[in-house]
Amino acid sequence: MLLILFLILAFGLGSIPFSFIICKRVMGIDLREHGSGNLGATNVFRTLGPGWGGICLFLDMAKGAAAVGLMTWLVSTWPEGQATPLPYLCRCCGLDGTHIQSLCGLPWRQRSCHHRWCLRSP
Repeated sequence: MLLILFLILAFGLGSIPFSFIICKRVMGIDLREHGSGNLGATNVFRTLGPGWGGICLFLDMAKGAAAVGLMTWLVSTWPEGQATPLPYLCRCCGLDGTHIQSLCGLPWRQRSCHHRWCLRSP
């Protein structure tokens, strides 16, 4: 249950459009109608200048770091020896064990993994 909550929270963090919010609050403009038309720190940099572009970049990086930090904490508190749902999730996406092992940085021939989050399912 906690895993699902954290996944939703991480998704929610990633969906915050700081570039849009900054441009709307500072200049009252819709960033999609200015510059390249893309929402992102580069377009904020072009439209509002390097100061606001840097702030937007920092906020975008911080929300990514927060999402990774949440999931890292969750995995570190996972019970020892109990497999995480990652292998099941990968199977739903059409990936098999060799893909999971390559995500762990292991050669495809090796059948075991030293990462706790990469334990093979029974």
